[in-house]
Amino acid sequence: MPNPRPTHGLLKVLMCLSILTLLGTVGCRHDAEQSLTRAVEAWDSGDYKLAVEEYERYLYQRPTGDKAPEARFQLANIYYFKLQRYDQARVNYVAFIEQNPSNPNASLARERLAEVLAEMGRSFEAIAEYENLNPQDAAERRRIRLRIADLYFAQRNYSQALTEYEKVIERVPYDELSEQAYLREASVYHIARSQYQQALPVYDKLISMSADPKVRLRAAYGTAECYAGLYRFDEAIKTLRAIKEEAEQADVSRRVAEMELQKREAIQAGGGLQPVGKKPEQPKPETAEAARIEPPPASKVESKVESKVERPGAQKSDKAKNSQPENSNKVKTSRSRRTENAAADNSNGVKKSRSRKNDNAQVGNSAGNSNVVKKNRSRRTDNAQAGNNNALKNQPKKAANSNH
Repeated sequence: MPNPRPTHGLLKVLMCLSILTLLGTVGCRHDAEQSLTRAVEAWDSGDYKLAVEEYERYLYQRPTGDKAPEARFQLANIYYFKLQRYDQARVNYVAFIEQNPSNPNASLARERLAEVLAEMGRSFEAIAEYENLNPQDAAERRRIRLRIADLYFAQRNYSQALTEYEKVIERVPYDELSEQAYLREASVYHIARSQYQQALPVYDKLISMSADPKVRLRAAYGTAECYAGLYRFDEAIKTLRAIKEEAEQADVSRRVAEMELQKREAIQAGGGLQPVGKKPEQPKPETAEAARIEPPPASKVESKVESKVERPGAQKSDKAKNSQPENSNKVKTSRSRRTENAAADNSNGVKKSRSRKNDNAQVGNSAGNSNVVKKNRSRRTDNAQAGNNNALKNQPKKAANSNH
């Protein structure tokens, strides 16, 4: 059976549909072109909100059109520079870089992405984006290093910031980038770290090399403040008085007066240029007699309570040793240390009396008690004690003979 041929009416319907589709496509393209035109006009007139609406409409209609990369880049720039809507700018810069890695504006888009990230406080990501840049021009590389150094400075990572600033200024003539790096270095040493001595040569470099009067003036004030921080007030005042700008004379006079006052206070504080508020060191006694402390009277020594000293085993009082009278030294000094300790232990129980009579009685008791010694005392000490005892026993017999 032969294939049925399309009727004449069906052909007309198909042709109409094709024409409508073509017209719709042309119409959409025309409308997208109009959106792009309106976006450019809104940008030029300063109506940035309308500009982003028209760019968004165009990218929605023609996401892969020939003019889409340019529209995406311009949209990101409006969000960044004009509206400060950093998150939307970040999204569009990332989309532009991913979709057009070989576009001439890709490197600029990456740098601006780093700037946006820095504005958002995402400094580590910003540094990573800057590190991905590798410009061929030496001046551009130094400019990128300066941006990276400033990000470390904002993080208060001053050590890394100083390292990056040195990369900007090393082995190059003094120029605008060097000047910015020197200014940041001086701020780190002077303000952030209070390392005034390190800041002084940096300020000297700015004063001698900069062609900008404002930079030289700023460096002069910084130099004076560093001298004051080092308590070199005369040099600080001299630096201030070297400023000749008429508009600065009132401020110079005020600062000179402040430094004169600081100088006087420093001198009064310690007899010299010492930190203000620091108490002067107390003078030491010039002679040994001035530092000597007189001992208390003898009558008060006995009434003082001796402080106890903790030792392993029993606690011993030094006062008990001192209570031994001088006349008890009949026993020769060759007695052993153990005998002395035994005598001291036996005498600890004897109470003191202030009267001399009681003292003598106590001495007699202690002498009698001291005769009870251990067997291992020296033979010479035993003989001496035995002789003393015999003399005491013979005294009653002599008294009896005298009575008869």
